[in-house]
Amino acid sequence: DGDQPGATLSPDPRTCSDPNDGSTCRDYEDSSREVLRFQLNVDWDIGDLTFSSISHYADSSVNLFQDANATGSAFDLPFLSEIRYDTDTELMSQEFRLGSNTDGRFDWTAGLQYWKEEVDQVDTGNTCITVLHSLAPTTGGFPPLFIPPLPVIPCGPFQADIGPQGTYDSARETWFRDTEHWSAYFLFQFAVADDWSLDVEGRYVTEDEDVGGPDQDTVVDPLGLGFNQDLFGPGAIPGCVPWPPAGPNPASCVNPRNPVGIAAASSDDDYFIPKATLKWTPEDNQMYYFSVGQAAKPKGIAAITGGPGAFDPESNRYKREEKTTYELGAKTTWAGGDVT
Repeated sequence: DGDQPGATLSPDPRTCSDPNDGSTCRDYEDSSREVLRFQLNVDWDIGDLTFSSISHYADSSVNLFQDANATGSAFDLPFLSEIRYDTDTELMSQEFRLGSNTDGRFDWTAGLQYWKEEVDQVDTGNTCITVLHSLAPTTGGFPPLFIPPLPVIPCGPFQADIGPQGTYDSARETWFRDTEHWSAYFLFQFAVADDWSLDVEGRYVTEDEDVGGPDQDTVVDPLGLGFNQDLFGPGAIPGCVPWPPAGPNPASCVNPRNPVGIAAASSDDDYFIPKATLKWTPEDNQMYYFSVGQAAKPKGIAAITGGPGAFDPESNRYKREEKTTYELGAKTTWAGGDVT
């Protein structure tokens, strides 16, 4: 359980005794984290074999609430972007391992591993912009030529009216990512000669992933600057509630979250990654080796992305990453162990 204070925080408009005066506010909460972990290791010698079990469980809750602007505050600026994520993660894993424990020329280890992670995130951040022009929806809200921008309106009073204590509900986007992993592995160690040995190992992996995010745009546009109509979709978001101070502006929208569904997709991958290492040990304090191995990161879908746009799983897919590594090295001890 811990807090992670940032460098410099800004006043949270929702905490002000006077919504027009930033000096009467408390700072944003920044971030906090609670993590619970359990692990149980069991080793059992069965004659010339050793059986091991490694069980692990973790549960974490991370809350982040801060002003995303590098400088200034809602009471100084005509734009404000808030970051507010509540992320819950649950992870459980189980590994079984069986290996030889003899002094012969041949040793081996084999094992199975399973883990499952479930991540759920709720994004209730808001973005306020008041410097653009309501007469230019076709240009994304920027003022047409020869038309001056609207007067600067600080975002503090608007943000103060969003949330449980205000007139309008906070933005609410729900994201999730569930991953299930199975793998089997082996390691064979063979003493080819007194000073030469060969290690051969490999792991087969299969992994499934389910992800989801909001299926609609969720931009809050209080002054009707054109963001709802053009930047994130062909038309105004259904369910928009106008912000009264914006006047009779049908494009004004402060609560476009009714309803927001889930866009979901799945991904699965499986592969085998081998490795071989040749070792030469001419002396007890000298070992030289050469290894070649492969590594991979399974393909999947980038999720837990946040932001104002709807989740598009297909455009967030990524391919498997693969790498082959060659290594030549030595491990030696000199000067009676003082230098290694």
